[in-house]
Amino acid sequence: MPLFVKAGAILPVGQAVCCTDQYDFSDLMITVYPGCDGNFRIYEDAGDSYDYEIGAYATYDLLWNDLKRELTITALKGEYSGMADTRKLQVAIVGERGTTITFSGKETVIGL
Repeated sequence: MPLFVKAGAILPVGQAVCCTDQYDFSDLMITVYPGCDGNFRIYEDAGDSYDYEIGAYATYDLLWNDLKRELTITALKGEYSGMADTRKLQVAIVGERGTTITFSGKETVIGL
């Protein structure tokens, strides 16, 4: 089935789960669709309470620079109970072989 994806889109995909408290943010596949600059914000929380309403969540941004062919993963902001210390990220440009990195919460730049 044909699928239209805008140039510069960043598509993070995780494992299928039955409910939000089963989701594992420590293993994501990130696909970049080149053609222009793009960005995406990853949001995480425990998924099992309303603690996000009092600030128990974390975010980081994925920033694609098309000219440099670089993906910047910004520093992790925030925290919540049960949060993973590291994340395994499989990063690739669509249709190309990618790389796997371990993201520990510090800003990281990946050349693709």
